[in-house]
Amino acid sequence: MATHHLDSTPHTAIDILSPDLPPVLTVSVGDTVVVHTLDSGGFLEKPVLDGPKAPQ
Repeated sequence: MATHHLDSTPHTAIDILSPDLPPVLTVSVGDTVVVHTLDSGGFLEKPVLDGPKAPQ
């Protein structure tokens, strides 16, 4: 059994699901997959925003 890491990159994180796209990972029964996801805004990295800071 293997452990696979699936990082969020422009190659693996897309905004559509389509059978026309090739798989980014193939696993076997019993393998473990560790998935690194996008943030709640759909960003790979925290965006830099100009303007006043939000209250804490």
